[in-house]
Amino acid sequence: MIDDLNDWIVVHHFEDHVYAVGAIDIETQWDPTPQQIQPWINAYDAATNHRAYYFGNALDCPRDLPPTQPQSQSPVNRLCRGSWYQDDVAEASVNHHMFPLPRKYHTDGRDSDTWYRIGLYNYFDAGSIVDFHGSLTQYFACLQKGGCDGANLYPTTGNNQLYDELNDPYGRVTRSMYFATDMIWYENGSYQCLYPEDPYPECTPNCMYECLDE
Repeated sequence: MIDDLNDWIVVHHFEDHVYAVGAIDIETQWDPTPQQIQPWINAYDAATNHRAYYFGNALDCPRDLPPTQPQSQSPVNRLCRGSWYQDDVAEASVNHHMFPLPRKYHTDGRDSDTWYRIGLYNYFDAGSIVDFHGSLTQYFACLQKGGCDGANLYPTTGNNQLYDELNDPYGRVTRSMYFATDMIWYENGSYQCLYPEDPYPECTPNCMYECLDE
């Protein structure tokens, strides 16, 4: 599907503006096992040369292990949530075509900490450098729905937090950080305008952030 879509984009000369990628939302709290997830990732990797993003989470993975020092280590594989360990999250999010786009929901920095340690673990265990392509927040979805106390980082704030945490002294992770992405709800044809000159027909040209208060 991703190959066909990108072929269509090229045929219609949109390739300077649009590029289609794959993605997988892995949420370890809902108990998919690593053994259930990995075949999908392997199949995607075998089917296309276009990249994909792991935009799931790494709940309960350690925030401080493996330690930053020493420069080289033999890390212990630590348990995260359910049946997931650090190496499972690393294997699912770091593939030939797969890159992590971590959820950066929590304002206390826990998400940045856990993903940095997954990057370190992968470097020590597999000898490869994890390239973080960006972050995913839920700021605007929280404005719409509420109930996000402590997990409502603004997109650029979440992206900057992750970027700062990934500042490894030995270059054992890469922080390309191309994207600061965010979530928004679109339900039953009801769309809340967020940006000026939003193209959706139900949005007015002057409808901006303050529309969320209506």
